[in-house]
Amino acid sequence: MNAGKKGRPFEFPDSLFVYCAKQMNSKNTTYRTMEGDLRCILEALGRCAPDHSTIEGRCSVLDWSP
Repeated sequence: MNAGKKGRPFEFPDSLFVYCAKQMNSKNTTYRTMEGDLRCILEALGRCAPDHSTIEGRCSVLDWSP
């Protein structure tokens, strides 16, 4: 995922943002709500959560082709 990327490497995998996109679509929620949901889940595991602008930016460029 980070191969050939210029700048800072991604901290979060694409699969996390696929999960976010599917959850937001099925529950009809906002990016800020998804940020709060991820914060609860990931901080319980000792990880930091992406903010809503990161979720929006990464979800908008996902490749949905099989």
